[in-house]
Amino acid sequence: MYSAEELKNYEYTRPKIMNYETLVFDSSQTADYEEVRKHLKDPNYYMIDSRDEDSYHALTSLGHIPGAHHHYYNELLPDGVPDYPDINPLFPIEEEHNIILYCNAGITACVNALLLESISIPYRIYVGGFSDWITHQDMTVEK
Repeated sequence: MYSAEELKNYEYTRPKIMNYETLVFDSSQTADYEEVRKHLKDPNYYMIDSRDEDSYHALTSLGHIPGAHHHYYNELLPDGVPDYPDINPLFPIEEEHNIILYCNAGITACVNALLLESISIPYRIYVGGFSDWITHQDMTVEK
C-alpha cells in the first residue's frame, strides 16, 4: 500500500496500447466527492457512469449519481477497440465539458479513460466512485 505522498511520485510504464510511455500519478486527473457533489447540476460538467446497465439502473445496486450519463465500455466496444477516429461518436461530449468518469471504485472507468485519452479528450476519475458516493450522508442517487 502506498501513502498519498508516495503516489505523487509513483511512476510506471503501462502496457503498449498506443505507445510505451511513462506515466506519473497526477492528482489533477482525479475528482473527489466534494467536487462531484458541487457540480451535480453544472451544465459544464459531464459525468460518465462506466458501470454496466444493471448497476446504472439500480437493478444490482442503488442506482447512479444524479445526472450521470451511462457509457459502459463493454457496450461501447462489442467488437473490441475501434479505430481511433471511430471512438469520438461514442461520447457525445462538448469541448467545454469537464468530464468526470466513475464506476464502483475506479477500475472500470479507466477503460473509458483510455478511450478518451486516445482522442485527446481530457477527463478526471472520481476516485472511489459510486462506492465512495454512497458512504456520504448528504448524497442522493437516481434510478
